[in-house]
Amino acid sequence: MKPNAPAHSASSKSTGAQTLALSLEGIDKSFQDSAQTVQVLHQAHLAVAQRERVALLGPSGSGKTTLLNIAAGLESADRGQVLIAGQDLTPLDERARSLLRRRHLGFIFQSFNLFPQLTAAANIRVSLRLNGLRDRQWQDYQQELMQRMGIAKLAQRYPHQLSGGEQQRVAIARALVHRPALVLADEPTGNLDQAHAAEVLAILEEVSGDCGLLLVTHSQRAARLCHRVLTMVNGTPQASVASDDE
Repeated sequence: MKPNAPAHSASSKSTGAQTLALSLEGIDKSFQDSAQTVQVLHQAHLAVAQRERVALLGPSGSGKTTLLNIAAGLESADRGQVLIAGQDLTPLDERARSLLRRRHLGFIFQSFNLFPQLTAAANIRVSLRLNGLRDRQWQDYQQELMQRMGIAKLAQRYPHQLSGGEQQRVAIARALVHRPALVLADEPTGNLDQAHAAEVLAILEEVSGDCGLLLVTHSQRAARLCHRVLTMVNGTPQASVASDDE
């Protein structure tokens, strides 16, 4: 999808010809559990290029969600560096991190996280309003995105009037409408049946556009839409190949 919509002017870090939406370097993270220290991440490295889709697999407790939270600046690493669109999170205070998340990140959650009191269109428009993007060009892009995702006819419905698959489409549109550098997706098909999950994955693959995508999932089916598949092993993402199971 190549929408005609404005993009933020953002700094970026390049490696050769690649522009990195996300770079994690040497990330360590541990937690105190009763009398012992549990190390969840150890020298974790991960990079997601612009327009690249990366899947992160691993069993529960392997550190996937912790890594995702650190990538989003929601948790701080014990050691290491996190860069989003070339900007280092390490020296930023919480207000600056929040502004960076608002502008450069999009989030897709397993539980949709829609505002129940807002219509589908208003839920999507939240991302534009938070970034001060209210001109006609952005409104036109929202309409185009909803049309391409098959939810334009649902614009004035509330979340309780939508199926799970429709709610997740709205959530994806909200994550993408402000043209973020990076989308972080945490089990986006986890609450959907197989048919709706397949629909959502096809739409996500089509509309992810120019952003980078880091997809945390247990699903091999979801992983197959990505360019690369990583698996958490001993607290660090390692290259793997998604199987044909499921």
